[in-house]
Amino acid sequence: MNDEEKLLLNILKTRKNRFTYFNIEDINWGKFLKLNKYHFTWYRSHNYLKEKEETPEKVKKELKSLTLSNSKRNLVLLSETKELCKKLKEKKIDFILLKGLSIIKQAKENESSRFMVDIDLLVKKKELEKITSALKDYNIIKTNKNYWRNWKKYYGHHEPVLVKSKNNQKILLEIHTNIVPNINPFKIKKELLWENISEIRLKKEKLKSFNLELQIIYLCIQTSFHNKFLQGLRNLKDIDLIITNNKINWGRIVSLSLETKTQEFVYVTLKTTKKLLSTTIPTDVLTKLRKQSNFRQIKRIEKIARNVLKIHNFPKLIDWKYNIILAKDFRTKLKVIIISVKFLIEKIIQNK
Repeated sequence: MNDEEKLLLNILKTRKNRFTYFNIEDINWGKFLKLNKYHFTWYRSHNYLKEKEETPEKVKKELKSLTLSNSKRNLVLLSETKELCKKLKEKKIDFILLKGLSIIKQAKENESSRFMVDIDLLVKKKELEKITSALKDYNIIKTNKNYWRNWKKYYGHHEPVLVKSKNNQKILLEIHTNIVPNINPFKIKKELLWENISEIRLKKEKLKSFNLELQIIYLCIQTSFHNKFLQGLRNLKDIDLIITNNKINWGRIVSLSLETKTQEFVYVTLKTTKKLLSTTIPTDVLTKLRKQSNFRQIKRIEKIARNVLKIHNFPKLIDWKYNIILAKDFRTKLKVIIISVKFLIEKIIQNK
């Protein structure tokens, strides 16, 4: 681990877990900025370094600019989310707010603290027709038709991405019917998602979100299975903040992980969060998850987790490679290879 990575990890830790003194005189600031841009962590770096005399003014200016830009984008997303949710409620469409703002609210952070790029909603399949009619000001994002056909075969957990323009900013919207792609090693019943909800407030608006325990499990599989720990520090920080700022029912985390067959991914993600950010996660919880896990699968996931700090130039290719590694049997591996090749061909055609 280099000095730039050590500094960033120290910044991301909660105040009580940080080193009281950290020498920043020998930091390669170009590398440090690149690391922050890759992991979307500029807000916390800006807050930590802005008062430090050793920080070059150019670095302070760059981090401040990124933070302000993020803040403006998030305000537009917040405004659109409020309007959208109000519209869906009026049409009596049941939905759950995923990721983004729901994480910020449960982490008890301000809206500028986290990088957000889109709005994610979970709905029941029977609501899809109703929700389409409610989103007439959105358009399907322009891409090759075959791309979405292949998407449906492999991923299929959300509809084609929708887009609209607001305040000279593109807003992306993903309507999910599930939280995991079609090809996955889990057993997540859709009913379970709707049974484990809690309420969050967006200004005066009451909205549904996953409860804390399911949110942590969702973030764990999002980090380790969906994202393969690529740009993973942002996700680990989300987990750290939700655990640090709330009272967690750890027995429920264990039982939900076992029920949904996500224990290997939850175990490795929580273990990595504890190791890198010094998050308070009970040792007996990790022990229980590990004892109920497939040892070989843990080893595969841990191998991927070692690259959590690394900057990848071609993350999509790495993602496909890890999809093949994590596939549970030869038949699934073959299916993933075929789909990956199809996606690659469509991407080449689209970019011509």
